[in-house]
Amino acid sequence: MKKIKGENYTAVLNDDQNKLSLSGRLRLSGQKAYTPIIQLLAILQIQKGDITLDIQALDFLNSSGIAMFSRFIINCRQHDIGTVRIIGSKNIVWQKKSLMNLKRLLPSLILEFK
Repeated sequence: MKKIKGENYTAVLNDDQNKLSLSGRLRLSGQKAYTPIIQLLAILQIQKGDITLDIQALDFLNSSGIAMFSRFIINCRQHDIGTVRIIGSKNIVWQKKSLMNLKRLLPSLILEFK
């Protein structure tokens, strides 16, 4: 298990489940600031099996974060990664709207809202 604790967010990578959980508020400035999270996403892509991103507790994600997720999804499509599942919250408005756009990039993407 790997954990990154930022000023307003936490990222936890569970290697056994091939799952990355994000919580808090991600409003980092630019892609360079997102490098630690991008590195965790890269670990998910290297491992065998399905990938799960759990963002149910992610209250805010800025445009740089959305771009990071978009690049991750495109990369999964290009490398024929197994099933990619994103678990979001039906109570956080930005998630449903933004995550639906990711499905355009990877039609097989599984979106769950709890």
